Amino acid sequence: MKNWKLILIAAGLLFVAVAVIQNTEEVVTKLLIFEVRMPRAVLLFATFAVGFVVGVVVTLRAKRSEPARTEPTS
Repeated sequence: MKNWKLILIAAGLLFVAVAVIQNTEEVVTKLLIFEVRMPRAVLLFATFAVGFVVGVVVTLRAKRSEPARTEPTS
């Protein structure tokens, strides 16, 4: 059962790696009042990393806030 999850994660990471490698042109990104020049690969990787971290934090917080389940007594 866990093998398909591992395969799906590996395929996703491979897809992200290929997309990052193919996008090496420099782009200008505007963040509020700042203007940042960086290769598109860096921007894609940073976006992926931030999304991954946010997903992990949200998942951990959701698991922590679940009420404890108790077994019914007979």
